[in-house]
Amino acid sequence: MRLRNVYHLLTLMLAHASANGGNFENLEGINSQALSFLNAEYSIALDEPEQSSREINIDVKPLDNRLKLLQCDRPLTFELRDSGQRGGRVSVKARCQGSVSWTIYVQATVAIEEFIMVAAENLVRGTIIEPRHLTKVSVDTSRLTPGFAIDSDSLVGKEASRNIQRGKPIRYSYIEEPIAIKRGDLIILEAAGSGISVATEAIAMQSGSMGDRIQVKNQSSKQIVSGQIVGTGRVRAGRTRASRFGNSSQGNDSLAGVGH
Repeated sequence: MRLRNVYHLLTLMLAHASANGGNFENLEGINSQALSFLNAEYSIALDEPEQSSREINIDVKPLDNRLKLLQCDRPLTFELRDSGQRGGRVSVKARCQGSVSWTIYVQATVAIEEFIMVAAENLVRGTIIEPRHLTKVSVDTSRLTPGFAIDSDSLVGKEASRNIQRGKPIRYSYIEEPIAIKRGDLIILEAAGSGISVATEAIAMQSGSMGDRIQVKNQSSKQIVSGQIVGTGRVRAGRTRASRFGNSSQGNDSLAGVGH
């Protein structure tokens, strides 16, 4: 984990307590405290294992030196206005709650550099993603909306649901499970029960991806049964949870409708 702070201010002259010497707050001292607060806040996020490859760059905007804030006789409190800790332009609420009371907002920019997956070449809709289609680059993700992929394992084997240009971040909304069976396909319908296994040919009445539950028509008995897609061209009859098609097992024995 590496944390680099970019703090574009004049060199800090004195510590907050000794620099005042008057009745007003040292504005550079407030900026310095805000920077330390941001360091601590984003360091907590970096301590999580999945965030260990991130690099945080913080740039605090100097307060207007025309501000005159009465000196606070208690430590200032700080609050970060970035609940998702996604960075970008953030606001830190600095507040005095002593014998005098005031609130001011310190503006900062937090750049979050991390590696994400991008397309190594132009991908057309329907492409089954392979490792060669992917490359990893470091970008400032504070400029991106959430939902981008950070590892290849979550992408390989999925199908592009839209065209993806080379160099573009791959978002999870751009991929889907590939269709394993299409409506009208000749498939193998399997079932097992009481130590007996049966397999027969059937026609798919619906399309679906791995794990989906679809209806199929037994070629021999002409009976329509439902089952779960367990592989390309393979459906297993029996009790399984309902899929996105809304079909559910009716409690029939798994061999019903499968045998000749």
